[in-house]
Amino acid sequence: SGNSKELPTHHDTTHFNSSSSSLPPSSNNNHQDSSANTSTSLTNLKESITKTLSNLNSTYTNLKSTTVQHRQNELQETREQHGKLVMKLKQVGEAFDYYQLLRSESMIPWIGALREINDKVVIVESSVNELYKDIGQKRRKRCIEPE
Repeated sequence: SGNSKELPTHHDTTHFNSSSSSLPPSSNNNHQDSSANTSTSLTNLKESITKTLSNLNSTYTNLKSTTVQHRQNELQETREQHGKLVMKLKQVGEAFDYYQLLRSESMIPWIGALREINDKVVIVESSVNELYKDIGQKRRKRCIEPE
């Protein structure tokens, strides 16, 4: 290949090493400082992410536990309320049965008797009104007719 320069191959690092050593010392130190800072930053970032994940897992566990406890409390309250309502329904049912029995045994005959009496009272009232009407007409006649 004569006069043309050969490009370094992937495995040939002598050219790069010599060129990196040709950099000014401050530039080479900046590169190392930058590399160390990046490494430190990555380490700090990794620690931060690890702490955040740990906090999230802890929060999730606490939330899950709290939610389960809350649901268990709700379930217990619902069971207690259900028991109270069942007892109340039983008492109301017994009272309802009592009043139904009372109604069928005692009140229905009395209501029927009161309706019959009311029908008779209406007839009597009507007769009394007719009587008063007749008495009123007779009195007027007497007042108007000369004696």
